[in-house]
Amino acid sequence: MVMRRLMSFASGFTAAIAIMINAHGEIRVVLAAAAGTTTLLLSILYLIRYCKLPSQIFIKCSSVRGRTRKICPGSGKERPICFSDLPVGFCGEHLNSGGRYEKRDRKNRLICARAMIILIGFLIGSFWLVMFESLIYVPAIDLSGREAAETFEVLDYPMRSSRSSRIFAKDGGGHKINLRLYDDVDVKPGDRLTVHVRFSLPQAVRDFDFLTYYRAKGIYIDAEQIGEIAVESSGNVSLKYLPAAARKAINEKLDRLFDGIELGFVKALMTGDRSDLPRSAQFALTGAGLSHIISVSGMHVVFLVSMLLFVFKRQKTAAIVAVPVMLFFVAMTGSAPSAIRALVMQTILLAAKIAGREEDPVTSLSAAILVLLIINPFCIMDIGLQLSFLATLGMILFSPRLQMKIYSAIPGKRRRNPVIKFLVNALCATISANALTMFPVLWYFGRLSLISPLSNLMSLWMVSLVFYLCTICVVLAFVWLPAAEFIAIPISLGVRYINRIASISARIPYAVLDLKNPFIFIWIIFIAFLSLLCIFNRKNMRLARVAALLAATTFGCSVILSELDMLDGDMTIALLDVGQGQSIVAMSGAYTVMIDCGGNRYPGAGNIAAEYLLNKNRQKIDMIILTHTHSDHINGIKELSENVDIEYAAIPATIASQETANTLAEYGIKVLAVDDNYLIDMAGCSIKVFRPIVKKSNEEETMCVMLSAGEFNALVTGDAAFISERILTEREELPDIELLVAGHHGSRKSTGDVLLDAARPEVAVISSGENSYGHPSEETLGRLKARGIDIYRTDKQGTVEIRVKS
Repeated sequence: MVMRRLMSFASGFTAAIAIMINAHGEIRVVLAAAAGTTTLLLSILYLIRYCKLPSQIFIKCSSVRGRTRKICPGSGKERPICFSDLPVGFCGEHLNSGGRYEKRDRKNRLICARAMIILIGFLIGSFWLVMFESLIYVPAIDLSGREAAETFEVLDYPMRSSRSSRIFAKDGGGHKINLRLYDDVDVKPGDRLTVHVRFSLPQAVRDFDFLTYYRAKGIYIDAEQIGEIAVESSGNVSLKYLPAAARKAINEKLDRLFDGIELGFVKALMTGDRSDLPRSAQFALTGAGLSHIISVSGMHVVFLVSMLLFVFKRQKTAAIVAVPVMLFFVAMTGSAPSAIRALVMQTILLAAKIAGREEDPVTSLSAAILVLLIINPFCIMDIGLQLSFLATLGMILFSPRLQMKIYSAIPGKRRRNPVIKFLVNALCATISANALTMFPVLWYFGRLSLISPLSNLMSLWMVSLVFYLCTICVVLAFVWLPAAEFIAIPISLGVRYINRIASISARIPYAVLDLKNPFIFIWIIFIAFLSLLCIFNRKNMRLARVAALLAATTFGCSVILSELDMLDGDMTIALLDVGQGQSIVAMSGAYTVMIDCGGNRYPGAGNIAAEYLLNKNRQKIDMIILTHTHSDHINGIKELSENVDIEYAAIPATIASQETANTLAEYGIKVLAVDDNYLIDMAGCSIKVFRPIVKKSNEEETMCVMLSAGEFNALVTGDAAFISERILTEREELPDIELLVAGHHGSRKSTGDVLLDAARPEVAVISSGENSYGHPSEETLGRLKARGIDIYRTDKQGTVEIRVKS
């Protein structure tokens, strides 16, 4: 009963926090008052109906000739029951024999009691959020806009980037600060910094909501250096900051043992540091549904506990040792909300072992969420915590039942086979976790990995093995490094295996579903309807089989329609939203050509292009054309080549392009140096690459490209300036252009009058993003508007896709 009450209270508390965080201003106070009033009224109603006992208590109910009787305590006599003796909620209800009244009465009391507990939890959660904001959150955000010399206590080691360093620190008021420094300072946890700073709120940018992300971690304010820094060393690192020091020491040992993708993977696995993991590897893991491997969460905590339970023969001893070890591990890896959830939950489950009590995972999960929300209510908005909670709940609710059904179909002797047990348990856990996380993932990311159950089944056993070996390797690295180097060999092989599984899984056609595909979107809505139908008819196995058949059939139809839709036209041109840069995809029939691949938008132009192509079931690029070799046009090629095959690359035949040509050859791409006009035939469409326009200094070049399909023409001018545009119009006889990709991301020195008068475009697309150059400029926009040219921008409309039909 106590456990059920805790679950009910946690549900109400969580609901209050979630609802009120989504509210604003005075609405929160109104909600809190409404919750209190509702709770009070229902409490009074409950007391009137159920808690005020009558003078005579029902001992036994029986039916004698259709008349219901009751026995009066103490007298042993019977008398007919009057309906006035019954509680208000049951007046006029027909009572049968066998104690149905007591059963119904008890059930309704239980329902009412749970509702009361949930409402009380809602009330307390509402007021707790109001108090938390008033006492902790509002004083922190009130610092925004201030400039002052402040003294900060350093909480962690600096995270360095090319232009600045970021340090988590604490000010004199106890507020946790995200401190950005531009001077290169060598500090450690416990040191004190005195620096003149400007406070501001974390900003929600286009690709990432830093405000929500940092609030979930208990960081409510940013500080930026605007003055000199004075450092006061604290001497040795105190025990308070031992987890951060341990993370730094472990990362230094891992740097000596691994390199490349292996280094990034083991760092993410052991310390939560993903800075060395290539973005292309992260993209593959995400596409394969394996991103949870590199995000320290409940899985890693379970691995750690399982290892300790294996080492110590006595479970009580292992449980006692595991709690401080888990606490240290979670603190060392950054104390992510999902990891703290696993810590609290595992601690309660281990405490049950120590006390000899029965485990109750649902209650443990409820208690973990309750503890997290009391510490920081804003962590409810953390996507990682939400998915971790739902995945764990799904495994608790569905995995045991699914295992029973699968084991019942396996012969008795084979059930005891450890390999079969592992495969069944892993498959059931993956399916159960995905059952509750599928639709939230679609809501947040607009994508869903269908291959996830299979890729998890093929790789999780290796992930657990790598984790155990990494733990042994780290310990040996501090004792005897040669022994650690020996253990590092199988670890590297295991990481390569996991990465290979992820790469292959992500490249399987339609392994990842994208909601941008209308046919897939309709199919997912249909699947949601089927899922609800099966949930409300859980015992109807025939319905479940029919639903599975319908799901598979309609998915096949969606795939076929998607392919036919792609072939329905002469050419498709897509200007990808890669931030400040340019990446253009042109598809016709089975041919795929790209023009440039660079940008500054997360997770990188190469990964954005690979995601777009794989969603279109395009796993090969016949040719990539580079208009020139500036970083914002080529910095995504490496990531692209790791996820999609590239056969040829066409680059300007200039001295400035030689280094890029050598790099492309290292990637296994055949290089074609263009020194004259070059024509590419694409299934009835054509791409004309104009000879490079080279400045006298030979330091900068540009190569313009024309895409044609029937009467439709599109012109891409790269970073051509006014003089280069004039040279192009003098050299070539340009037809009327329907689509113009504005030069140099809309710079004021590109897309000039000469080109616009010669090409007479109907539509202009500007590929730009966050930048400090003022792109696109008002002058360029003015020239386009003056001619009545329709303007589209990737920084406003996102990816712009044009389909050409003859």
